[in-house]
Amino acid sequence: MHLRQVAAGIVIIVFALVQFSFDASAKIVRMEQISAASYGNFKSGEFVRWDVRFFGELSPSAEPIPDLDKAVRDSRGMVAYATRATLIMPIEASRGNGALLLDVPNRGRPISLSLTKHI
Repeated sequence: MHLRQVAAGIVIIVFALVQFSFDASAKIVRMEQISAASYGNFKSGEFVRWDVRFFGELSPSAEPIPDLDKAVRDSRGMVAYATRATLIMPIEASRGNGALLLDVPNRGRPISLSLTKHI
């Protein structure tokens, strides 16, 4: 399977997880790839790292986030947000183990990448 097909599949899975894990008052509306670089060669093959940014919107009246009601709203009354994510995946999908590790940065700092020693 080609790397772009694998990446597209991962992005669809992440979108689905985010969309169905929250109520309809919050959603991701766009994703942009910031960078792509080789991550290294491991026992299962060569890996690539993609840094991406997700853009979304949420309803301030439906989300229990302190002071969100004071945020700037768009014409539909929604608050826009953006968050980063890092995808690390094998170039040859068939050589991976099928697992997806999703790291949601806490105060801007990814955690799980520093915890992994081997892929």
